[in-house]
Amino acid sequence: MKKIATLLTMCFFSVLFIISNVQAVVPEATIIDHTYTPIEQIPESAILNAKQNLHIAYGHTSHGSQLTTGMSALVGFMNNLGYPQNLYAYNSGGSGGALDLRDSPFSGASDLGNPNRSAWATATRNYLDANPDINVIIWSWCGQVSGSESDIDLYLDLMNTLEGEYPDVRFVYMTGHLDGSGETGTVHQRNEQIRDYCMLNGKTLFDFADIESYDPDGQINYMSLMANDNCDYDSDGNGSRDSNWAQEWQNSHVEDVEWYSCTSAHSQPLNANQKAYAAWNLWARIAGWDGGAVEEDYEAPSVPEILSIEAISATQIDLSWSASTDNIRVAGYRIYRDGNLITAVSSGYTEYQDTDLEPSTLYTYRVSAFDSSGNESGLSDSASATTLETSQETFTIKLEGIDAIDDAFLLSRCPDTNFGTTKYTSGPYDFIIKFNLPSEILFKNIIEAKAYFYVYSQSGYAEDQYLNFYKVNSDWAENTVTWNNSVNNYDSSATVAQVLHPSGSPSHEYYPPADITEQVQRWADGIDENYGLRLKNEGQTFIHLKASEYSVGPYIEITYSEIEENNMDINGDGTVDVLDIMACINVVLGTETSPDIVAAADVNNDGSVSIIDVMEIIDTILG
Repeated sequence: MKKIATLLTMCFFSVLFIISNVQAVVPEATIIDHTYTPIEQIPESAILNAKQNLHIAYGHTSHGSQLTTGMSALVGFMNNLGYPQNLYAYNSGGSGGALDLRDSPFSGASDLGNPNRSAWATATRNYLDANPDINVIIWSWCGQVSGSESDIDLYLDLMNTLEGEYPDVRFVYMTGHLDGSGETGTVHQRNEQIRDYCMLNGKTLFDFADIESYDPDGQINYMSLMANDNCDYDSDGNGSRDSNWAQEWQNSHVEDVEWYSCTSAHSQPLNANQKAYAAWNLWARIAGWDGGAVEEDYEAPSVPEILSIEAISATQIDLSWSASTDNIRVAGYRIYRDGNLITAVSSGYTEYQDTDLEPSTLYTYRVSAFDSSGNESGLSDSASATTLETSQETFTIKLEGIDAIDDAFLLSRCPDTNFGTTKYTSGPYDFIIKFNLPSEILFKNIIEAKAYFYVYSQSGYAEDQYLNFYKVNSDWAENTVTWNNSVNNYDSSATVAQVLHPSGSPSHEYYPPADITEQVQRWADGIDENYGLRLKNEGQTFIHLKASEYSVGPYIEITYSEIEENNMDINGDGTVDVLDIMACINVVLGTETSPDIVAAADVNNDGSVSIIDVMEIIDTILG
């Protein structure tokens, strides 16, 4: 009996040992939440490793698209901050060194609850069987997380089953978006159920809800303040949502330096920014990164030098500066006016237009450079300029949308097809556009006219290549124009404007504007008939545009003023008489070339001096 008891005791402790060791092999959970590592601190090697080794399939509907729209716009944002070009690019298939992320590739299910709570699992099996290279699966919710505890148990069981069937695939669990019900709401309880399961069982979790519960400072849990998916929250505890944490943060930080504009379904751009940062944390961790940040950087960039400064008008001063260098990379530049910080720009820009200034006023500027670690250089030497005088009020109008713009894509590969109502298409192509100028600017002084175009991608970048703008010479209609019937409708020998293609890969953002002030003035004065402009990509660089039919498309901003009346005192002697007639005639004949006299002789302000100006002086004298 004693031997039996000893054997039983040994067996008991052996079982305990086995159980303890089985428990010990449960891997540590990978949780991506609002405490994610800032993207600039993820080693570049970890990003490249993820791009080289991961093949991701992501199923989602509108809320889940915040990851992908945030990631799309992140590419241009990080390019402009001086990071390696297209380091954060992704596409379906991973071409061109991008991350292979296949966006909504499944059939039979849209998200974790549509058309039901289990169809996504079948869709996953079908896709994995047909695409054995996929090694990461991720699905998102779109509201359905607010179901019952058993509903979430079904989700967890299905995920666990798939993990057993496909051991070489990493399955990413996800929480559901906020709905404003706070800590006591069903959404929070079900999200907690998912979190607890992932922590206990060593799963990989993308904590969608937690990421949108905090702003980048991470100090306040807005979920507990009844925050919803739009980032609205109750700031004063009275039970109603009266503030928006994302808008507040955006308004107090510099766009294109500290955050970037992008599409964010049901929410604000900052929310999609954070989802993109967290997503790259996720991809890097799955690919093997241990979460350790790059070594801290304490070295500031070199001091920039102001190269030029010029007063453009009574309200605008333009300045440019030399590019700084840094031991890692320059993130951007801060511009100071009269000792006060007024703005910051990303490292892709070394010029700035300061507007809304006061006329006849001296302004002094200095510039500094900063890096991603927050190190700031010393200030440049100061440079000053005085705005011009003005005696007239100026007006600015913005023309956009299908009522103000006619445009169309012109495709040589489809020479007889009209693309007048097409929102966007794949290139290469020319783009024809006409801004329907309102009568209010006709025969006015056009101070500035700039055209803006929304670009969703750029390809084939090469240095020193331009987007060229040509004047169209004949009429056309948006619903009939084609490549063939417009192939020779512009003057290819002279450009109205040129825009230098920026380096990198602009994505879902506005291109640098085209200055078409002189051409708009000619249209306003009736010198040229307004048939619009034709845009042509020269060389191998090509941009893909969105047309006016798209929600974010081209527009023009025109600043103008009334034309000052000419007092016809050409010679400046205080009276209008025969001497002024003779002075004007001498300008017409070319015997008078004094700039002041020539300018005063243009009585009707049409840009030239002719017999018409002489006759107007005579009519004035005769009464």
